[in-house]
Amino acid sequence: IKEGDGRERQLTLGQLKPGVASWIANGDVIVFPSLRKRALYRMAVNGGQPEPIAVGSVGSNTAVSPDGASVYFVRRFYIMQAPTSGGTPTQVTDQGGFPLRLSADGKWIYYARHRYSTEIWRLRRTDGFTERLTNSLRPGCWGCWSVNDHALVYIATGSDDTARLERLDLTSGRTQDLGN
Repeated sequence: IKEGDGRERQLTLGQLKPGVASWIANGDVIVFPSLRKRALYRMAVNGGQPEPIAVGSVGSNTAVSPDGASVYFVRRFYIMQAPTSGGTPTQVTDQGGFPLRLSADGKWIYYARHRYSTEIWRLRRTDGFTERLTNSLRPGCWGCWSVNDHALVYIATGSDDTARLERLDLTSGRTQDLGN
């Protein structure tokens, strides 16, 4: 993590090799899976020690709900949800999903189906409604996208097989080519 003066400080210790980390809303705590231990951890960034979160085995990706109450993670290509304090996880979908990203209001979970997927999907948390947003993601570039309340931006493959940046407006459904 970078300190206010620009210096970097290592957050993890020993055998904990973190996967994709997520911040709890106040920015003081991160949640991450340990790739070596296949377990989930919570850690205060002010110098605290990593604390295990009892949810069982996890994969390599996490996302924390905006209210900080739930953590979403991947287990055997299934998206799971559990309290950030630990507890029995529930399965959200069996359609794959990583990396995981949540909308700012926490209503949607965004994900790619698998590492070589060309599709990005979203799932509405309240009722499980699922929709494909694009099938233009560059193959093998499963983590090459970002989402906010208004748009999904991702690396796509052009007709001549070159990479290009695209923006999908989440309200209108229109796609805009942002160039190479």
